[in-house]
Amino acid sequence: MDRKDIPAVVAPNMGSFADGIKAFQTSEPPYGRGGGTPATQFLAGRALEYLGKWTPDNKAFTPSISITPNGQAANHDLFRSLWGVDMVASKHVFGTTTTALNNTFARIGGQMGGSKLFWADPCRTQDFINQTTSKTKIWFVEAVSNPAGRVPDLENLSKAAKERDVMLVIDTTLGAGMPRFNALNYADAVTISLSKQAGGGDNKNMGGAIITRGDFQWDDPVNQLTELRAYFEDQTTGKIAVPENPLAALVKKIGVPEGTVCMAPEIALSIADSLPQVQSNVEKMCRNARMIADLLKNHPKVKNVRLTGHNTDSENDERFREYFGDNHFVMMIDLKDNFKDATRHFIDSGELLHAVVLGQKETGISNPATSTHRQYSEEKLRSLGIYKDTIRMSVGTEDEDELGARVLAALEHH
Repeated sequence: MDRKDIPAVVAPNMGSFADGIKAFQTSEPPYGRGGGTPATQFLAGRALEYLGKWTPDNKAFTPSISITPNGQAANHDLFRSLWGVDMVASKHVFGTTTTALNNTFARIGGQMGGSKLFWADPCRTQDFINQTTSKTKIWFVEAVSNPAGRVPDLENLSKAAKERDVMLVIDTTLGAGMPRFNALNYADAVTISLSKQAGGGDNKNMGGAIITRGDFQWDDPVNQLTELRAYFEDQTTGKIAVPENPLAALVKKIGVPEGTVCMAPEIALSIADSLPQVQSNVEKMCRNARMIADLLKNHPKVKNVRLTGHNTDSENDERFREYFGDNHFVMMIDLKDNFKDATRHFIDSGELLHAVVLGQKETGISNPATSTHRQYSEEKLRSLGIYKDTIRMSVGTEDEDELGARVLAALEHH
């Protein structure tokens, strides 16, 4: 569908009473009752093409996509849809995602359906295998961990998950826009933040998405997805009518309550229009990040510069290059001197945007230890490669010389 072809219709005619019942037992509810607006449906198609790397002529599987208000909402909705089973999750995930796992899945899910959560090293597939029991049905990782840049062995992780009838879920917040990466080659379900490299990268458009592969089936999805039975019970016959992609249908049911839409149409169209530029944006971000890493490598006020894919950890860099290419656009800079002075001066210089957002066109900086990861102990922070004097930098698409000068000026501020 092209943007000019978006129908100017309030809602489609669902046909007969029986047709209406059938419509609500599919993974694609009609517009106005959980399926979004024509604008969000247009965005869904664009997101599948540019971030899911999927086209309608791909006969291997048919994915389903659900648009959400933001990336964290995508994770929350997916976690809620999986209550009743156990999950093994990566130890290296974003601080807010850790909170969602502990609260939305483990605490509330434990009360609602007996869900249990276990943790594993994302770079050690055997850790996931060791934590897996007969009730384990989900493995969850980030494609690239935020902010340390740890990359799982996705190929072996995917293979091991399939051998155990486990769904592999990948949060692709820092990977979706990478030219070489297609998470659906490995994952059964993918969560995406559309507010990052996509969404115009201007911190104005916010959105997220969940993509589920249509070819993933558990042995008994009705019993293992606890809310499916009530949702898909045919009200006229009392029989269970499980759709081809039950997980996708349940995600839609939970994520988009009946009678609502998840995103304003003008935002959906703005994000959709930005997606064709996502690859060139990411390539520019990565070039700028490599420039900054070289610029600061021997700077007297910098202890260490960590840019995944740029000679920071040979084994992890090798995996990163295999899946994503040469470089990343999120880096960590460990400053010298003491935490309060060096970190505060760098941020207070005003040379760079102080924000926890990632993947914006404007370079943004933050101190994870006092912001996104403030809930962790010092020991836990160190295990994640985060220190009190660590600056996380999400590199933007600015002019190379101008950006380099601003970074150096921030270092000199006092």
